[in-house]
Amino acid sequence: MAVNQFLCAGAFAALVSIGVHHSAHAQAFTEAFNDINTLASGGWVMSNASVGVGSTGWFQGNPPTAGGPFDAQSGAANAYIGANYNNTGSVGTISNWLLMPDRTIRNGDVLTFYTRKPSPDTYADRLEVRLSTNGASTNVGSGTGVGDFTTLLMSVNPGLTLGVYPTTWTQYSVTVSGLPAPTSSRMAFRYFVTSGGLSGTNSDYIGIDTVSYTPYVCPSVVLTPAGALAGGSVGQSYSTTLSQSGALGAPNFAVTSGALPPGLTLSSSGAISGTPTASGAANFTVTANDASGCSGAQPYSISVEQGLQSISFPSQSPASQLYTPGGSFSINPQASASSFLPVNYDSSTPAVCTVAGTNVFINSGGICTLVAQQAGDVNYKAAPSQSQNVTIDKAAQTISFSSFIPANAKVGGSYTVSADGGASGNAVSFSIDSGSLSVCSISGNLVSFNGAGNCSIKANQLGNANYSDAPQVQQTVAVAQGGSGISISSSQNPSQPGQSVTFTVSVTFDPNKTAALQAKAAPVPTGTVEILDGSTSLGSAALVNGTATITAVLPATAGAHSLVASYSGDANYPALQSEAFVQSVVAAVPTAVPTLSAWAALSLSALLALVGLTAVRRRPGA
Repeated sequence: MAVNQFLCAGAFAALVSIGVHHSAHAQAFTEAFNDINTLASGGWVMSNASVGVGSTGWFQGNPPTAGGPFDAQSGAANAYIGANYNNTGSVGTISNWLLMPDRTIRNGDVLTFYTRKPSPDTYADRLEVRLSTNGASTNVGSGTGVGDFTTLLMSVNPGLTLGVYPTTWTQYSVTVSGLPAPTSSRMAFRYFVTSGGLSGTNSDYIGIDTVSYTPYVCPSVVLTPAGALAGGSVGQSYSTTLSQSGALGAPNFAVTSGALPPGLTLSSSGAISGTPTASGAANFTVTANDASGCSGAQPYSISVEQGLQSISFPSQSPASQLYTPGGSFSINPQASASSFLPVNYDSSTPAVCTVAGTNVFINSGGICTLVAQQAGDVNYKAAPSQSQNVTIDKAAQTISFSSFIPANAKVGGSYTVSADGGASGNAVSFSIDSGSLSVCSISGNLVSFNGAGNCSIKANQLGNANYSDAPQVQQTVAVAQGGSGISISSSQNPSQPGQSVTFTVSVTFDPNKTAALQAKAAPVPTGTVEILDGSTSLGSAALVNGTATITAVLPATAGAHSLVASYSGDANYPALQSEAFVQSVVAAVPTAVPTLSAWAALSLSALLALVGLTAVRRRPGA
């Protein structure tokens, strides 16, 4: 029964494509060993490197008819090649080499052969198949050395164990693998037995027949998918994997013409990955090479579109600015685009602020909306704009009185108030504090003093879009009592003893006392007045609209009475006494009085009328 055995050589680090020197047909061979004397002309080499070379090397097969142990596997009875214990001396290490013709060997090449030994298996035998990648080298070393044939492809009975080496013709098969690329090489049989020889414990007799070398024939290596691959976008991660069919083992993928889009790479396993950095269409060809030197190529294209980008615009610090005419500030922190393209700035509230570069110019108070923009380029689409608000706070303004407080303000006087306001340009307005409404009043800028006490004048100025309302300020004027005058009149003067007389007393504001300060009539005096005849009170009464009437009966004593009106005063006018008023009391004329002449009576009557109508008014300061 045939047995197929496969043994991989050691792995190689890289896969290198080289030319194949011979066609597959020229590479192949089959050797039946009909006549081993012709082997040399076919490129075969025999080399006995045993320790203690014996009397034989490789020899023509010895069939039973010639005294040998067995016939060939096919063909003539002796049509095989043999080796035995006489390859070394009495006891030694047999290392007898049969080198096959050199070939460009690639992975997938197949070597088949038949081998056997006599039955029964009395002495252990071993056969190795080795490979040299050093071209046509015949260096096999000596003894246990292997020279250039360092790669062991397979071993029949590697442990020199009885009962393992076949005693009937058995076919073995070796498939070459592990080569980095097709390589000029030799394969060789090595009859390798330690403790061999006529007196050794191992080695007997082996035969090899029908050796066939079949080169690997490259199949059609097809890469898929073909044509346009999945598109990408600038700045976005990209990944796609090429596949193939027909390659022996895992092929190596490489771009052999054109170029991938910038930012992408092709791995040896066929994965295209990376992040595209430029837009556009890229055309390229990928070739897949397998370890046997077979390859297939396919053209591809990848279209990369403009990428998306975004803007990061952090909140501004500080979040507010104070209005200043002609003021400015810098955008901080600045915005950044994911594309790393420069960001431009604008204002969507030009009435409040305008932007030049990263400088913001303040035009008025309000909300300044800053807009960050990136218009894109050939590789990136325009980014959605982002905005941040900065509050432009109103500036403060103040009021200062420019008018001086009068030194001697009195009831009945007035005062023109004035003040300088702030930068809003609005007029300063004046009003009387609610607690001073009984003391003073105002019309425009003119303050009138209506009563004694403290007159508090309030000044206010409204703001505008740029300035806040000014804090209210007050100016307080101490208003003293005003001056007054008292006048007395009599209903009958002279009068007769015991007769009732009505006196009229008027209390009025005296403008002459404060003429420099007064500009309008003073409040009407209130309070009471009393008429005194010396120390005798003739009566008292309350002022009504500044006037009081007192009716009194004068003493019976005839003569001139000096009367005084005493005013009690009020909040606005001080207490005061009038000047003396002379009231004449004339006794009644007797009936027997001689008759006056008409001119004398007329003169007397005129004199009396003049005395009765005379009113004395006290003038303060006279």
